[in-house]
Amino acid sequence: MGSETGLIQYKNKTDYLAKKPGVPKAALPQKELPVAQGQEAAKSNISEQAKEVAKDVADAASKLPPTPPISVVADIATAIIPDGDEEDSEPEVEAPVIEAKPVEKIKVAAKVKDTPAIIFIKGLGLSSSSGDGLEDMASAIPRSEVYSWSEKDEAIESILSRPRSQPVMIVGHSLGGDTAVEIALELNKIEHGFRKVDLLVTLDSVGFNNDIIPQNVKTNLNFIGDDWYGINDSPNIARNTDYSNVINELREDTHRGIENSEEVQLKIFERLDGLLKNAVAQKTATQMTAAAHKDIKGISLQ
Repeated sequence: MGSETGLIQYKNKTDYLAKKPGVPKAALPQKELPVAQGQEAAKSNISEQAKEVAKDVADAASKLPPTPPISVVADIATAIIPDGDEEDSEPEVEAPVIEAKPVEKIKVAAKVKDTPAIIFIKGLGLSSSSGDGLEDMASAIPRSEVYSWSEKDEAIESILSRPRSQPVMIVGHSLGGDTAVEIALELNKIEHGFRKVDLLVTLDSVGFNNDIIPQNVKTNLNFIGDDWYGINDSPNIARNTDYSNVINELREDTHRGIENSEEVQLKIFERLDGLLKNAVAQKTATQMTAAAHKDIKGISLQ
């Protein structure tokens, strides 16, 4: 180890540390001791047990029911957790409800017709001749109106659009005769001011409960066909003879031919003509009276 120079030479670091004075043996590198056979077996057994446990866990996990869908989980969470306990939930803001207001229809007042109300009401018109007689009479009278037996409301509206000073004349055949009586009954109500019907002509009326003529009808001409045709083919009766004059006339004409009878048409025209002339005379007298009052007022102011 020594040399002529007095230096100590070492073969390597281990040799140096072994020969260096004051160096404890613990500082020397230790060789790895061989593991005892029992310890290696224990280590091997633990690893095998861990593998067995891991396998059992995997088997148990495979037998568990599958995870429910997200929606199901959310439903369960909602059922368990009250709405007030959700910290992350934001309050729902309800959208304002806009109610659609119904559009009000503008009521247009009916145009006032300052002319006599001359109303013709047809029946069913089952044959080619039915209804022709009424239409022929209506076409011969200016500003007269023709309605079907089912247009009662329209006929009433037309009558009420006229001033009370104008006469009301209604002529109806078959079911139209029944409707004519119904119109008179409707006009005889307080909401219509018990509107007067100056002339009501019924031509072989067919219907129910049309025999009683209300007291707002001044004159009723009731023509009855000699052949029995249907329902309620009988004479009419005035509800109050102090106000109404009912004239029943039995005809040899058939139900379909009674409206085409020239004799019947002549009697109707004579009644209409008398009422119209009377209306003209009354209107003329009213105008003359108004003019006279105007002249008198003008003279008094001078």
